Amino acid sequence: MIITFIFMYNLLIIDDHSIVRTGIKLLAKEHLNATTEEASDGKIALKKIKEKRYDLLLLDINMPDTDCGKLLSTILTISPETKVLIFSMNEEDLFARHYLKLGAKGFLNKKSSDAQIMQAIQQVLTGKRYISPQLAETFGEDLAGSKNANPFEMLSERELTVVGHLLKGNSISGISEIMTLHPSTIGTYKTRIFEKLSIKSLIDLTELARIYNVL
Repeated sequence: MIITFIFMYNLLIIDDHSIVRTGIKLLAKEHLNATTEEASDGKIALKKIKEKRYDLLLLDINMPDTDCGKLLSTILTISPETKVLIFSMNEEDLFARHYLKLGAKGFLNKKSSDAQIMQAIQQVLTGKRYISPQLAETFGEDLAGSKNANPFEMLSERELTVVGHLLKGNSISGISEIMTLHPSTIGTYKTRIFEKLSIKSLIDLTELARIYNVL
């Protein structure tokens, strides 16, 4: 009698939107031999990771009340072998390099097609990194010296988040509600951002964002 062992992956989807979690679960069910679990925030995710080993985590970086940079670092401290794929609405040029440096194995935009999502998941599961063709081209230009150093890389994760909201036209009070921080704290972040980027207005920020393909 021949016994055949079928390998099954364990996936954890960390996202505060149930529709996103459901969509990824359906894709994984159709294309992968995998079990998928969900976590709606960082606390639930950490509890699960401490209790069980996962082959892949799909991590959103825009969850309320969650410092996702710190969360990623904590996850990799608890379980260094776990592969993490960032799945976000944030622009790749602004955020991807930051999270790849922190230890993520890939960065995937939520606007990606189902085929791109599955390609990214399968690529990371097999031990490879995933970056989109557009981002790979940007990285190539950086290495070839055809682009100047990106000034947005000087910003912290929280500052980058504030930049994203400013570029969307959100006010200080609006950003404070979204990020659950006091308006004065957002104002301080804005001042610090302007100083680091050597700019004086939102018009300057918008123009700089265009130059570095952040918009």
